[in-house]
Amino acid sequence: MNVQFHFNFMVVLLLFPLAAPVSATFPVELILSLKIIGWDVMIRVQCSKNHHPGARFMEALKELDLEVNHASLSVVNDLMIQQATVKMMGSQFFNHDQLKVALMAKVGDCH
Repeated sequence: MNVQFHFNFMVVLLLFPLAAPVSATFPVELILSLKIIGWDVMIRVQCSKNHHPGARFMEALKELDLEVNHASLSVVNDLMIQQATVKMMGSQFFNHDQLKVALMAKVGDCH
């Protein structure tokens, strides 16, 4: 079990490297990255903590019929980092670009 956890953590770090420090004096840009592996998707959203981006992100996943397997949310100064591992349900399969556009449309106004 410990080996699996360490492997998953290493994969997450390789796919989503840690963000550089952000100064509170500059506006925080929305950055959305994702990796699709079969029916599983790893999603990372980095944005301002203003306007409840965590709620927007979870609502977007619900509206897109994505089953959340794991999610985390961290805040540092004005920066919010959200990560989720989701599974695409049988009703719709998204390719990388379709899913990124759909998520950006739903969480894109969190700055």
